[in-house]
Amino acid sequence: HGKHCFKDINDQTQSINPLSNTKFIIKFEKNWNLLWKKDIDFWTDYSCLGASIYSDNNGDVYVTGINQTSENSLNHNHFYILKLDGKTGNTLFKNDYIDVGVYSSFSLVDAQNNFYVFLDSYADKNNYSYEGVNINSKQGGDTVMLKLDSSGKSIRGKNC
Repeated sequence: HGKHCFKDINDQTQSINPLSNTKFIIKFEKNWNLLWKKDIDFWTDYSCLGASIYSDNNGDVYVTGINQTSENSLNHNHFYILKLDGKTGNTLFKNDYIDVGVYSSFSLVDAQNNFYVFLDSYADKNNYSYEGVNINSKQGGDTVMLKLDSSGKSIRGKNC
């Protein structure tokens, strides 16, 4: 495997690691100057089965997804939220919710940069625990709403 490359607006060569387990996020300025790029090794970091990308009013980037890991004692899927600094690409927080399976998810950001996640979900236990926010599971499936503040702290949740 060689590296994939592209030229940015300043004619600088930028390389991207093309390995199948490595994904990348590239952020450009409005004039298409490269602001930053981040390689994420999903096998090592997240064993990602699927991911979505969102941004907030500050330009910070959220990656949400479904993954698997050896940390998951029941060997089911679970859910993560990764927030990257919009100016640098540095990781601001990573929340990894073990033993919470997700069939699908949808997220949005409000005017105060609170992050909402809506999960078509199933719990591997009798309830969900999101860093101190506990939500009871229902028979026959769950539609969970979780609200996080801009620092990644879970502040509210419910089963709809």
